[in-house]
Amino acid sequence: MNDDLRQLLEAWATPEEYVEKLKDQEIWSLEHLEVLDKPSVDAIFDKVGPRLLFQKKLSKWQEDREALAVNNKETINGTGETFIAEVLPNGTVIANQNVVVVQTPEATTSADGANDTTGRALGPDETQEREQAPDFNETSPRPSAKRAGERPSLYDLDLARLCGSCVNGKCVLRYYKLNSDLNDANRNLLADVILNDYLKDDPDKRLPKDVEIAMAECVLSMFTSEKREVWISPDCKSRSSAAGRGKILSRYYDIRRKMNKSGLLTKSTSTNERADSFSDEDENENIDEELKDNLLWLQNNKQPWTKVNLLWNSTSKHRMRSLVSGTVPVATYLTKYPALQDPSGYLLLSTDFDVKYPNSGMSLFTEWPMLAAFIETIAPKPEDIKESLTEEGRKIRTIHTIPYLFPVITCAKKGKRQWRPSRQESADALMLHVKCIGDISISLANRAKDKYEPYNLSLGPQAIVVGPDLDNVSKSFVRINSTMYEVENPLKALDITFKAMHALDCKYHKESLREWLFLEKAVYKINADKPEGRITTAWKSFTDFKKKN
Repeated sequence: MNDDLRQLLEAWATPEEYVEKLKDQEIWSLEHLEVLDKPSVDAIFDKVGPRLLFQKKLSKWQEDREALAVNNKETINGTGETFIAEVLPNGTVIANQNVVVVQTPEATTSADGANDTTGRALGPDETQEREQAPDFNETSPRPSAKRAGERPSLYDLDLARLCGSCVNGKCVLRYYKLNSDLNDANRNLLADVILNDYLKDDPDKRLPKDVEIAMAECVLSMFTSEKREVWISPDCKSRSSAAGRGKILSRYYDIRRKMNKSGLLTKSTSTNERADSFSDEDENENIDEELKDNLLWLQNNKQPWTKVNLLWNSTSKHRMRSLVSGTVPVATYLTKYPALQDPSGYLLLSTDFDVKYPNSGMSLFTEWPMLAAFIETIAPKPEDIKESLTEEGRKIRTIHTIPYLFPVITCAKKGKRQWRPSRQESADALMLHVKCIGDISISLANRAKDKYEPYNLSLGPQAIVVGPDLDNVSKSFVRINSTMYEVENPLKALDITFKAMHALDCKYHKESLREWLFLEKAVYKINADKPEGRITTAWKSFTDFKKKN
């Protein structure tokens, strides 16, 4: 597989197993990718999720390649000779990787026609000034936003030329050419390119709202897949809030912070601006270059595991903050970091939990003997637990008895509909038992259709055990969205499920909310100093039981 194809697949975040399958099918170059059809994709990608994402990116890439091939055929110089070329808005033609300048009538600036070069190629001396124009044939399939008569009135920005004149800009253009889209790292680079140019003569220069909008409009015109809300705040009043800032303003404050620390700023800053621009709450603005590099590496690699663990731990607080803030949905987060798709990915979620709650990592296992003994005292039939044939069967039955700590209540309402889950439904939410692996998807799909969807609920992390009966469990899993992690035993499955909910900032299942809250406070000792009325009686009973035993 050649480097161009490998780079494109990495940019698409294609799982390594499917990269290998593409290689096995002798798909080695971009030429192969151009003719890759849907039946072939279906044959290679056996899982629906990765197949849908790959097919979406492939289709757009093929469409852009085809459109570019058609639009790039230009006849110049009036000779009838056809070049593979691309025409910039000012009339510059990039042909065969050489700059050949042809001016459009609109570009004629002199009244006497002295600058009129329509219909001819400029000589070497004449082209010298223009040779800094970005080579779109090598970098970006999109023209610049700056056309004749269309420059922003408050900030004169030739974005195409600006990007083509610096390394970071060229990186952005190259990435966009390959993917027809920008990721967040490249958006930051692009914003920095624009702002560095804006501030080069006056580091103290302020960024008025209308100038910010003018900059963003240039980006949106040139990079047409970009969304307006990413670059421009939807509400001018929210500009002082980190959550309401567009990319341009966010990076502006980041640059000002760095300059302030370096002593480059001389103008005084108002209290409001200073508090706003140096707030620790804005996750996007307190990221140093090392953290950015570590996050970028994690977004593109899942091996070697020792390095994954090291960088995962060092970026833990930032990643979890992005989940808490809601800027990154859980489904996106799970695919954003490929190491989470690894069979050992659950260990990374456990690491995040340990960072968040450093004293709770082993709580379930150290508290289990006392917890199990307490649960047996409230079981309607203690003998069902005690007469288990295996130790694992006894643990599962104990877990399934936890709902008996609480009375049955209505957990969800919508209109006239109400959901009053049985204790068995609550037990299944804690730990689902199925007889074979094939029953997992069916069981969860039925639960989603019958119980969750009518009340606009979603299924979070789920502990699952597989076996013909509870005494003969052969496998234990934790399922998060479409990712299945196999763990050592049922108790480990319960532990990882709980930790994943906290590491991913997921809500507890509605039908087992009190059970999870009980484990949170009474077992893991999280928020144990804060009263919780829904579990007060059960919590006090467990505390009294421990004192007596």
